[in-house]
Amino acid sequence: MQALSARWSLTARESEVLTHIIQGETNKSIAGRLGCAERTVEVHVTHLLSKAQVESRSALIARFFQSS
Repeated sequence: MQALSARWSLTARESEVLTHIIQGETNKSIAGRLGCAERTVEVHVTHLLSKAQVESRSALIARFFQSS
């Protein structure tokens, strides 16, 4: 995950959110686990999609496994 985080220039929080996305969690669930607002998670997801150059969570997960 560290190499991918560096390659995509992810923040520590974006890396955390990505880990939860890969585990199939919803934004609401991720927000609860991380102790932040669901809207904050949505912003992180938007940044992740942009940095991975994909348009959906499923494409993000596929890109993650292709890059690992």
